[in-house]
Amino acid sequence: NDSKIKELKELMGEKKNGNPTKAERIQLEFDSDMKRLTDETDSIRKGIQILKENENIFSAFKLLNRGFQLRYESRNAKGKKWRSFQLTFILSQLPTLLDPSRTLTLLNFPTGAGKTEAFLGFSLLKILFERLEKTNHGTSVIIKYPRKLLSRQQVKRALELATFANAALFEKNNGN
Repeated sequence: NDSKIKELKELMGEKKNGNPTKAERIQLEFDSDMKRLTDETDSIRKGIQILKENENIFSAFKLLNRGFQLRYESRNAKGKKWRSFQLTFILSQLPTLLDPSRTLTLLNFPTGAGKTEAFLGFSLLKILFERLEKTNHGTSVIIKYPRKLLSRQQVKRALELATFANAALFEKNNGN
């Protein structure tokens, strides 16, 4: 019972050694989470606005989607769509295309959730945008994996997606 009383006193505001109370720590964490949520929501809104205002980013976005569609059709997985977090991740990162000083967001989801498609999608969008802008004069994206086997698997996926995105660009340039 003493431990429960002690915990209740701490929660209710009794400070120990000048440190924040549990309630204050919870409030600080909540405030921090709300700031991050607000910042991320603002980035998504900015991304949507950029799609509306920047013709080459919008074209790159359409090419990316067409490339993914071609990939899924080649695997007889018609109708497969972006997961919500993948699309919002890509949208939230669009401001970094116009302002390289902005920080990219870290993706943290369980295995098999679709992180690879999300970050490869944004990476391909960046490459397509640079091709449309004719500003690609070197390396656009560097990807590092912790394991050799994972590297091989992911490089295969990245090349497959890049091939289909390039096919979409070819279609666009040839009026198909």
